[in-house]
Amino acid sequence: MSEPVTLISQAPGTDSANANRNLRWPRLVANSIWMVIYFGLGSLANDLIRSLWNHNLTTSFLSARVFLWFGKALAIGLLAGLVTGFSTWLAQELFGRPKTNSSQ
Repeated sequence: MSEPVTLISQAPGTDSANANRNLRWPRLVANSIWMVIYFGLGSLANDLIRSLWNHNLTTSFLSARVFLWFGKALAIGLLAGLVTGFSTWLAQELFGRPKTNSSQ
């Protein structure tokens, strides 16, 4: 005779909810890193364009200030990345992730 098989059932959405919750921090870090890159590149491009505009398109001025621009771009990028990362984290903690309809 065969033995009866016992099935352990779980709620259908439990696994996907835990999977989304486990991926929340990597998504948050990735989003913050992209913001650091975007704001840093924007700041660097802004400094370059403004310097070229103010000094009548001469390049001799550029060599002395490049390291200063990189430092400023890194600082602005890190600040913007931390601010957007913190605000995203706070919104997720207060309101949770938005429910998405997976049937569509």
